Amino acid sequence: MESAIASESYTDEHRAGTALHKEACERFRTCSRVGTSKALGVDNILNIALKAAIRARLDMFLNMYNTCLHERVFPGRWKKQRLVLLPKGKKPSSKPSSLATLHA
Repeated sequence: MESAIASESYTDEHRAGTALHKEACERFRTCSRVGTSKALGVDNILNIALKAAIRARLDMFLNMYNTCLHERVFPGRWKKQRLVLLPKGKKPSSKPSSLATLHA
């Protein structure tokens, strides 16, 4: 009986781990579609450099992201960005819909 419970627990953990791994892999596929000519972000890292690092050490990045997903904890610095609001044509700038966002 005890081994059946342990087996069920392992299966649940394995399923959860597999789901986290799949999600991380999808995120890395998304990363490959990011343009390399984008401006520096808040972290001052070029996209081309980040993509090269991920390709070189995919195992490390997957482990890091899987840990973040599993523990549901993400560094606050990952959640920051700079936005620049630009007016769209001659529309009134008092309306949010008349402003375009530029991620700087």
